[in-house]
Amino acid sequence: AADVHPSQALADLTTLQRHFGRIEDLRILYVGEGNNTLHALVLALARFPGVHLDVRTPPGYGADKAIAPLNNPQLASRLSITPPFAIGFP
Repeated sequence: AADVHPSQALADLTTLQRHFGRIEDLRILYVGEGNNTLHALVLALARFPGVHLDVRTPPGYGADKAIAPLNNPQLASRLSITPPFAIGFP
């Protein structure tokens, strides 16, 4: 779907696994547009326990909150996104 980019998420997960030897319990910073790449990464990371994702998007370019696991309590309990999901640069 146009709302997610699963092949990029798989590439990102593979890179994290190869570099750190795990994905669980990582703290990850995402800087960029809230686009299909971020949507796929959020959905993928929500399946790994202890992942903390910091998201920074420019004003007006935040992610679609309907895609985010924040609306799904089962997924949100496994992913900490701070500060609030689609924020701008200070």
